[in-house]
Amino acid sequence: MFLFAALLPVLSHAQEFAPLGAHWYYLESYFQPGKGVFQARCDTIMEVHGKMCKRIVTGGSACNTHFNEEIFVYDDGDKKVFFFNPDVNAFELLYDFDPPKDTSWSISIKERTGHIDTVLVVPGTVSYMEVNGHNLRRVNVKYIYRLQRKHGNYIDTIRDTISSSYVEKIGDLRGFLVNVYDLFFFTCDVNFIHYPRCYEDDDIGLYKTEDVTDCTIIATQSPLYPELVIQPNPVHDFLQISIDGDITPDYRIYSLQGRIMGSGSGTKVDFSPYPAGLYMLSLKTERYGNTYYKIVKE
Repeated sequence: MFLFAALLPVLSHAQEFAPLGAHWYYLESYFQPGKGVFQARCDTIMEVHGKMCKRIVTGGSACNTHFNEEIFVYDDGDKKVFFFNPDVNAFELLYDFDPPKDTSWSISIKERTGHIDTVLVVPGTVSYMEVNGHNLRRVNVKYIYRLQRKHGNYIDTIRDTISSSYVEKIGDLRGFLVNVYDLFFFTCDVNFIHYPRCYEDDDIGLYKTEDVTDCTIIATQSPLYPELVIQPNPVHDFLQISIDGDITPDYRIYSLQGRIMGSGSGTKVDFSPYPAGLYMLSLKTERYGNTYYKIVKE
């Protein structure tokens, strides 16, 4: 019995990613977690540039994800999933569920100026997670940003690494399906997409990443985010971040043009050097990822 259980993950077959009828429910927020649900579903199969693709449609757009309104994907039969990238009018690798050691690939992202940059995707260890009796491959991954943004006479180098994992059928567990964030969301007034709280298809049924009675309703603040208070807002000099648990966030302060004004680590942020106006505050922790807040400086 023990031997059979130990071999079970090895013998498990590849699971189809995004089968027809699959449905995702993401936590959605308006500059703070726990406000609504962003839905996506695989609704049809159609030909795109010579490939038979599954179309994933959503309920609208979002500020922080670069690809979010309509996504076309196909499986190559070798545990790889590709998506059509409209920024370069070509297919690019999205997920590799059996990545070779020391491999990586890039996802292209177009700036507002039309320049094409890339985000490096570096997969790590592969494990298995049990979902409703199905053993699904789970791949740890890092998304590495080394991008430059020009703002008048200023050039900002965006250096960031987002750690996450992606799972067969479900996709990325910390962000949206194509977990590449948009660096130009600062003047955006629609919502932010966070992690998938539920996933459902005809094969594995309904899977919940948290204890919810209804995947489409947010009754209270999500338990995956600690209670977090940022005050005062508007702020004159120091902004205080109160967060449950022994958590010290890294932060960045952006202008609405996307320029990095300041950065650091801790729960006290000094806004006194900056002119009055509207800013975006990015908070990052290893456990909870990135969250974003609009801050008014008086």
